[in-house]
Amino acid sequence: MGKVRYLVLTPTRELAAQAHSMLQGLSKFMPPGFNTAAIFGGSSLKDQKRQITYESPDFLVATTGRLIDHIQNTKGFTLEDVEVLVLDEADRLLEMGFKDELMQIVNQCKHSKRQTIMVSATLN
Repeated sequence: MGKVRYLVLTPTRELAAQAHSMLQGLSKFMPPGFNTAAIFGGSSLKDQKRQITYESPDFLVATTGRLIDHIQNTKGFTLEDVEVLVLDEADRLLEMGFKDELMQIVNQCKHSKRQTIMVSATLN
């Protein structure tokens, strides 16, 4: 299984799909073999499991609930190699009550030099 090195967390599946779409366009400028994936509720859990298990994404866009589901139930899937963690719409993630889920995910990202970035278009 490949190692997720870049992770973007979003508060909604619509935002995750939009971010992944943009990422796919940008990834054509990356070296061959650079893979991306998106995991969020409302999409096939089985297809997502196959994608993160066999396609070995370097870059993952996810919603908190579905990501935790995969951490707990997809054999061999971990976040210990995440080098960059982006909390997209960080204020909304917290306003929507995802603090506990965020902390659970952050604690799974154990890379010694992990960089965490919090961004928001609406942050005061």
